Amino acid sequence: MKKVVMIAGPWHPVPPIKGAAVETWIYEVCKRLIKYQAHVISIGSEFLPEREFKDGIFFYRINFGRLYKRIFQKFLGWDVYSYDDRILKILKKLDLIF
Repeated sequence: MKKVVMIAGPWHPVPPIKGAAVETWIYEVCKRLIKYQAHVISIGSEFLPEREFKDGIFFYRINFGRLYKRIFQKFLGWDVYSYDDRILKILKKLDLIF
């Protein structure tokens, strides 16, 4: 079965907890991809698990700790292990990047 991966920006999780148009669109489109194995990568939330299979979609959520956000992103402005790097790691595990 062919794989499809949708990657959301680092603002809202998929499915969104409260109103986020792009994330809602990603979720609704992936639910309708019956002939494909849908994977969604998004930012994490304390209300959603890090990995989940729901409605025929594999969800991978990237979580950042409070300490990491405060020290590296806010004060230093330097992201040691960025959102993009974490996405690449997940894509390698899915055998989509070699």
